[in-house]
Amino acid sequence: MHNSSVAQNPGWLNQCNLAWVAIVLFLAANVVLSGFRIMYDAFDPDELQHAHIAWLVANGKILYRDFWDHHGPLYGLLNGSIFYLTDAVRSMNIMFGVRVLSALASVGILVVVYCMARTLSLSPKAGLAAVAMLSSLIYFQDNGMEMRPDVLQNLLWLTGLFLVLWNVSPRLLRISFLAGFFFGLSMVVNVKAGFGPMFLILYYIFGGRLHGMTFKEVMRELSAIAAGTLLAYFPFIIYFTWHGAISEFLHYNFIFNYQFTLVVAKDWSRTLWFIKYFAFWQFPFVLLVIAGLVCWIADLWGGAGRLDHRKGWLMVVMAWARPVVACWVTGRKFTSCSCLCSRSSRALVFFVSWNLCGSKGVSPAGCSPPRASCWRPVTFSRVRQARRRFQSRRR
Repeated sequence: MHNSSVAQNPGWLNQCNLAWVAIVLFLAANVVLSGFRIMYDAFDPDELQHAHIAWLVANGKILYRDFWDHHGPLYGLLNGSIFYLTDAVRSMNIMFGVRVLSALASVGILVVVYCMARTLSLSPKAGLAAVAMLSSLIYFQDNGMEMRPDVLQNLLWLTGLFLVLWNVSPRLLRISFLAGFFFGLSMVVNVKAGFGPMFLILYYIFGGRLHGMTFKEVMRELSAIAAGTLLAYFPFIIYFTWHGAISEFLHYNFIFNYQFTLVVAKDWSRTLWFIKYFAFWQFPFVLLVIAGLVCWIADLWGGAGRLDHRKGWLMVVMAWARPVVACWVTGRKFTSCSCLCSRSSRALVFFVSWNLCGSKGVSPAGCSPPRASCWRPVTFSRVRQARRRFQSRRR
């Protein structure tokens, strides 16, 4: 009798409310830390480079023609326009102001991640847990508060990925086109953002085997995404053609970056640091990701749960395709791990996928229907159920 009354009136100190409080406090602590990083972190040389680019653009110089840069034009032109329109005075206040804009874009990334979690049928608590975990990663903290194109690039790319996820059910061509447009804008910020769409293509290539997409459906959606991507480039092609810098624009955005990525030797110290960071300092995060991934694949394979197969397999591919394909593509030149973690600008989308997997491991409602009491027995029961169904299909 006493237990039933407690279940009906759990009061404030119950497991669900304590989980909410813990997640919110953890997220708030990371927000405070981000504020300190904006104000007190030393300026990275890359920040000074981007401030110089913006200042040159504000004073009428043409990117690539009058000075060198290997990033996409959107970030430099955007900052240059802000400097010009605000009649900015040469001082460090400019740098702090742009850092605040980067922080706002980082908040936008967290909002998109939460929307992705809800689109994947995760609970509000699991969505907020994914946001909190992402905000704590040094890859997010390090570049998310600095004056660099990484943040804007990833916000645009993740927005496109969210549109692809949302468009699973209606399958509207205009939404696929809009997703491609956001992918294209992210590549105009930094062409290395093209790593993301490359692995999205893998998801569509295996679409028939994973979730029953026909070849016609695959080509339809890929064509719409490609058209949107090309449209994003069109105004910049006109702009640089008008100013006589189209050859420089194409060279430094594509040829130079290809050479820089595949020819320049990679530093092993970064790879070793990456392994040490996750193996020792982020080990609980790794465990949550593994637990959530097991639960996720069990749902997909066994047909249980509320997770849509197309959405679920898209997240699995985005989370794990990169290290596998990187190892195959790069061969003996450099390790797949260094390719994975060489810059957070090329890895954040995969960390987002890992965070969404981890949110399944941290929240009961994230990996099972709300009636489940805890995730552990549900996870193993689903693994057994998935195994039985797989064996029956083989027979």
